[in-house]
Amino acid sequence: MLAHVLAACQVAGVQPQVTVIDLCETPLALNRWYAERAQIRIDTRVGDAGTGLGVEDQDLICTHALIGNFAPAERVHLFTAWHRALRRGGTVVTVNRLRPPGRSRDASGEKVAAFLALVRSRAIAHELGIEAGALADAAAPYYDAARQCARWPVHSAGELCAQLDQAGFEIVECTIVDTGAEARATALDLPTVPGNARYVQLTAARR
Repeated sequence: MLAHVLAACQVAGVQPQVTVIDLCETPLALNRWYAERAQIRIDTRVGDAGTGLGVEDQDLICTHALIGNFAPAERVHLFTAWHRALRRGGTVVTVNRLRPPGRSRDASGEKVAAFLALVRSRAIAHELGIEAGALADAAAPYYDAARQCARWPVHSAGELCAQLDQAGFEIVECTIVDTGAEARATALDLPTVPGNARYVQLTAARR
């Protein structure tokens, strides 16, 4: 995400002041690593996506695959915190996976086995320099941890638009993106695997 922000600012001729917020130190360290190589100074903070922000001191808030970590009733509070953190006219850009109601994040033993087989086959096909069986073994606990993410899936673009509107935002753009034929070819609907997924890309401006 930082790479995209920096590229967009370069095209626009803008020198950004970037703050990266995460509850985990690992992504913050990765962002500092990238920023050093991009020769840009950034601020990193361990904190919550809502409470970690100031008041009316941001022009742009970007998130990716974040909203599913908040229960629907909590999202308006999150969006209200973003509204408070943005200057007038400030913008939120967010991308989130859509999952129809009733679709479980859990998977049968057959689906998990198919996921591990996919990992093994891709490791062989791409010659990663890692023994395919060992990589598949490592993928099993990874999958178990990954399925705990996004505990409250986003079911539709409409629900996000309504919650952003309630928090004081105007929807500027709302686009639904299909992951395409390559993703559908996996025929898997598991965490971190695109499968037949669709994504909503949202841009909203603070009223």
